[in-house]
Amino acid sequence: MTGIKTLVFSSQSLDSRSIDKAMSDAQAIAMSLTAGTVTDNSDPLERFTEQDFKTLLAIADAFVPPVDPQALKPYVAKNAYAPTDSELEEFARLSPSGIREAFFNCIRKTLIKVPAENRRQLILVVKLLSHRSTALLLTKSSSLLSEMSLEDREQVLLSWSQSRLANIRKLHRSLFDMSTATFTRSTNLSYKAFGHPYTEPRLNDPDVSTKEIFKHSILDLGEYATSTEISVDVVIIGSGSGGGVAANRLAHQGYSVLVLEKGTYYHETEFNFNEDDGHANLYEQGGALITDDGSMLVLSGATLGGGSTVNWSASLRTADVVRKEWVEKGVEWYGTSVYDEAMDYVMEKMGCHTNNLEHSFSNQLILDGAAKLGYSAKEIDQNTGGAAHKCGFCSFGCRFGEKQGSVVCWLRDAAQHGNCKIIDKTDVIKIVHTGKKATGVEAVVHKHGRDISLFVKAKKVVVSGGSLQTPGVLLRSGFKNKTIGHGLKLHPVTVVFGDFPEVEQNPFEKPIMTAVCTEVDNLDGKGHGPKIESVLHQPLLEAHFLPWKSGKQYRQEQIRYNHTSALLVITRDKGSGRVYYTKDDPLRPRLDYLSDKYDSWALMQGVLASADLLYIQGAARILSPLPLFPIFVPSVEPESRNINDSDYQRWRSKLSKHSIEPVRVPMGSAHQMASCSLGGKPDSSVANPRGQLWECDNVYIADASALPTASGVNPMISTMATAHVVAGHIIQDLRSADSRL
Repeated sequence: MTGIKTLVFSSQSLDSRSIDKAMSDAQAIAMSLTAGTVTDNSDPLERFTEQDFKTLLAIADAFVPPVDPQALKPYVAKNAYAPTDSELEEFARLSPSGIREAFFNCIRKTLIKVPAENRRQLILVVKLLSHRSTALLLTKSSSLLSEMSLEDREQVLLSWSQSRLANIRKLHRSLFDMSTATFTRSTNLSYKAFGHPYTEPRLNDPDVSTKEIFKHSILDLGEYATSTEISVDVVIIGSGSGGGVAANRLAHQGYSVLVLEKGTYYHETEFNFNEDDGHANLYEQGGALITDDGSMLVLSGATLGGGSTVNWSASLRTADVVRKEWVEKGVEWYGTSVYDEAMDYVMEKMGCHTNNLEHSFSNQLILDGAAKLGYSAKEIDQNTGGAAHKCGFCSFGCRFGEKQGSVVCWLRDAAQHGNCKIIDKTDVIKIVHTGKKATGVEAVVHKHGRDISLFVKAKKVVVSGGSLQTPGVLLRSGFKNKTIGHGLKLHPVTVVFGDFPEVEQNPFEKPIMTAVCTEVDNLDGKGHGPKIESVLHQPLLEAHFLPWKSGKQYRQEQIRYNHTSALLVITRDKGSGRVYYTKDDPLRPRLDYLSDKYDSWALMQGVLASADLLYIQGAARILSPLPLFPIFVPSVEPESRNINDSDYQRWRSKLSKHSIEPVRVPMGSAHQMASCSLGGKPDSSVANPRGQLWECDNVYIADASALPTASGVNPMISTMATAHVVAGHIIQDLRSADSRL
């Protein structure tokens, strides 16, 4: 009841009688929700009354209200995907209540993917707001939200966003994300209105290569199987950047390898997802995973290939300052040629390059703006086999098989030139071990409409489930190291927007991330600070970061999509969190992460530098991540601008006095690291420098969770190089064991 008390006592001006009644009613509502069992297969909204539906629609309609088409028309794209006048008018007059069935079906689709506790919290909040006595304390009005005018509802939402109570701000952030994202997802008309093609436009381009792409043969246990046992030399749990590289190296040495993946294998020809289906099918919790405090949207790949299937091709080496820190953590080989050679190897094998890059508008802006200002910046290597790669939809899998991730490069090579098999749709329940020796893993394969029990007997077990899943495997297996799940790094991000009304950007036709500004990425001399890059320019993701001041303003910002430059500010975090799991939901990760004050300050330095780039490159408006901070409209024409222009410096100075405060400011993460780190001591790490679990000699960690701290760059290369080194240690151990036979 702690959360309810926090909500109820948000209004101290009410008399004790009202508060007592509200508490009594709130407790009754909460108790009613504990009855019965909510399963993944049940309707998440089955306990909603008609008033509950009205309440949620009243909130969503306030975030995304119908508007006059003329309020949107000046900002519409003029590209090949632009809406007709009638399409724009239909979209402008649309709101969540106008697409009620589709809207609630989208909410159901999301809630089925998230932890049961998150579902209960949503239902509880909506029911509190649907009950007059409890709603009074949250809205300070005797009218229910469904009875209020649009203007009054907007004022309630704004008051929540600026509340002194974190739970109220979390309430606002959660309802905002759900309302705006669900509305965008619920109708194709949204994408048409934004001038967006909805799916990869090159699918119908006859000039694009239709080369035959290798198809993995997924091991089938049989249509009628109920249980199976398999024996291999090495079983690898997870198929991402770490698991793929480890499987490749081990298979090439003649060892039999079985890779178990909880997600689904999609052949490249199946990657024709729109944004909504891409998140639902390829990401952890359908792309709706958030930290417990509601401050951060966390995107994590959950398909064969893991993050390497959905990442943005960015391939960056671990910086020397970070490697030095990792050596100090007790992993000395990070400071030697062993790691240099591992990074060289993985980058060369994937054909990482900067040849013939055709930058998007935002990526070119970073390079050109940095050159004008004297800021440090560079092009980013792409893991695309040395070929040009104009794929703005790579976050939903590379349809053309050009991006050389785990599936296309490492696992394919392992299958073609070694004894490597794959089973997808498999949940690993636990590693079976006695003392310091594991004998294999127990798993459940979800195929043919049934659950098939699987035991894999193996000489070595490699855990490569990623920073969100590897801790769960270890904890379910009964390992006791108190460091498991702790030390989680997320590389917090926020976004700065610039408006270029005369530019038709079509970012979906260009590479996603090909440039980086490193001017402020080492603020403390220890590698902590933000980089500035181009964010994935897709409407649903941008909806999370756009500032909301009113429904009309928000819809105008969204419609500017094709004229907007979005700069990602991403910092190497000093702070950390933990991954944990609940007894009633042991396979779904929860994230306890509180942003560090230093990291919030560092993000602001990145915001200021991003604004500098946008200003010097001619932005007509600059939107900071702070929702209520004034939008800057320059008075100086683009060709005459100087970074010291007085009006810009006044605005910049005022902005610099703020911090990037969690929940108040939209934040996110696409990198998760260090939750089962390697290190020199068992009281501060999960595995030793060779990758072996301190508690079990033949269990190894080989994924991003093994990194000692945050990598400071996209962790793909760091993870792959780490897995390559750890796989080398496993080979040594296998040979040593064989020699004793």
